Parts: sequence; structure tokens; C-alpha cells
Amino acid sequence: MSFPLVILTVLAALASGRILETGRPAAEPAEVAPGVFVFSPGNTTDDFVDGNTTVVIGTHAVLVVDAPSVRLARDYVRWIRGRTKLPIRYLVNTHWHYDHIGGNQVYTDEFPGVEIVATSYTKQVSDDRNPAVFLGLRGPRADSLLQMYRKTISAGPTTKGDTVTAYDVQRARESLAYIEREAPFWRQLRYTGPSLTFERELRLDLGDREVVLREYQGHTQGDAVVLLPKEGVLVTGDLVIAPVPYGIHSHFRAWSETLGQLEAITGVKTIVPGHGPVLKSWDYVRAERELIDTLLTQVAAGVRVRLTLEQVRARVDLSRFERQLAGSDPARRWGFRNYFLEPGVERAYEEIRGDW
Repeated sequence: MSFPLVILTVLAALASGRILETGRPAAEPAEVAPGVFVFSPGNTTDDFVDGNTTVVIGTHAVLVVDAPSVRLARDYVRWIRGRTKLPIRYLVNTHWHYDHIGGNQVYTDEFPGVEIVATSYTKQVSDDRNPAVFLGLRGPRADSLLQMYRKTISAGPTTKGDTVTAYDVQRARESLAYIEREAPFWRQLRYTGPSLTFERELRLDLGDREVVLREYQGHTQGDAVVLLPKEGVLVTGDLVIAPVPYGIHSHFRAWSETLGQLEAITGVKTIVPGHGPVLKSWDYVRAERELIDTLLTQVAAGVRVRLTLEQVRARVDLSRFERQLAGSDPARRWGFRNYFLEPGVERAYEEIRGDW
């Protein structure tokens, strides 16, 4: 497992289709429906990632979906206050990974009456695991990461042994800049977990619009999606990630089934993924599902003949999907291999062996 993948695990612990790019960086959100705005940080394939945030403004209150970091949450709250005098009544955490809950404390500080909403599973796992994650980021973790990236940059590209490429150095520079910007905010971290939980479905009233929360499994065992039926907007959390999905902590068989169930929801015109650009068709989601199904099929074939994990890893061939989703873009290819292929084979192997 590469070190950047370890980082994502800690922080988290495009095919064809019509796409509405939300931009990088997200200084201003995209309005995807009247009163519905999406902030997209645009760093899906970086070493450090921040989830998208959706803002739904009703006539009585505001609902926000996901809070990726303290810094971004403060930026988004300032933007919301410049847009409306209504309070933020609900903050939905689509799942428990840090890059979707890291800014929770900002909303409770600024709006004491806010409810942080999540599935019961997400609250249980988040309350169990994330206090230690937050403590680590407040402590020496930032310094150790800074040292690692500075070492990579100073070493420069090499040609022998454990090689460091020019692209590795470029990524290290970008990651160093990210940590230098975020470290002061990491030192302010305070874990703030969900306060309102649900199972299966929860309906919330913002005044002139109803918001429907539903529980699914796939990216984690307790994913929440947010549906605005009247507007035809579906916020999926990390069940959909573009341009390449993440295979960490995933339950692939359930994930594939969930994507089929989401596509069956009538009236959806706009799909807001957990990371990446807003989608205006199901084309990418279908490609993501086909990728997952192909991974499962290939890994299952190896498990049936009792191959080891490393033997299965050597046999899995998802190059068609890498070409389709990443093309020749080095960042997308890196993301496909490090965020889906490498952890995905291992997770699928564990899942399928558990069924035999």
C-alpha cells in the first residue's frame, strides 16, 4: 500500500456523459437547481481530498450536506450568511470518513441549534474511530507528513532502485502546499459527531421543499443519500465519486446493488457525487457499476481456485476501465490505481472469501 493511500485511509478511514463542472478551487458554488448549490473542491485524485458540500436553502431553514474541513466549512458558512439570513438547521454527514465530517464543529459553533444527521451506523463508527483521527491530526502527524514530502522534493527524480519520478515530485509539492495551508486548522480540530440518527429513511421539511434521506450500503455499511424530489437532485455521498471511485472500506456487492437502486429513482436530473463534478446523466454511474462488477467477477474467479491475494492481484485486469475513466491524464491514472485498484482488489478478495 502506497503512503498516500495510507493517508487517505486515515483521513477517510470521466466516462461519457453530460457533466456540469463545478470548478477548482470552489470560490463560488454552482447552482444546480433553484436554491441548491454545490461546492466542489476539485481535488479528487490528489494525495489529500475534500468532499463536495451541497447547500439547500428553504423558506424556513438551510440544510447542508457534508463538511470536509474546518477551513472550507468556515468559507462556506460565510457564503451562506451572505446569501440568506435563515439558520442552518441540518448538517447531513453522508458517511463517517474524515473528508466529510472534518468541519462539523464549525456548524455547531456557528449555529448552536443545528442537528448533525447521519445513519445510526455512521454515528456508531464515527464516534468510535474519529476522535483518534482528530487527535492524530492535532498532534505530530502534520509535522511527519511535512518532513516526508520535503524529503521527496529534496531527493528529486531518481533512476535507480526505489525511483522517485518527476511526477512524484510534482505531487509532493502539491501535497506540501496543502498541508502547510491546512495544518493550522488541524490544530483546531475538535471531534463533533452526529446528534440525530435514522435508519432506512428520514424526511425533513425546510419550508417550501422536502428533503428525503435514505440509507444504503456500498462505500460504507451506512451511507446516506439526500434526495430533493421536486428539484430532481440526488446527493450520493461517496457512492458516486468522479472521475474515479475509491475502493477503501467498500462493500462491493452491496455497492453495485445500491447504484442500480439509485438509478431506478424516478425524476432525478442532477447527481451530486461525494467528490468531483456534478453529473447530468447516469452514464458515469453505469460505468462505475460495471467497474465494480468486473472487479468482483475477476476476484471471485481467483478465489474459486484458491489463489492468494498477490496471485489474484497479478491476474486482475481493469485496464479497459483505466483507459475509459482516466485516459492519459497522470492524476486520474494515479487515482485509479491507488484509490480504486490497489485497495479494491484487497477489499473484494476479503469480501468474497468471507462468503466461501
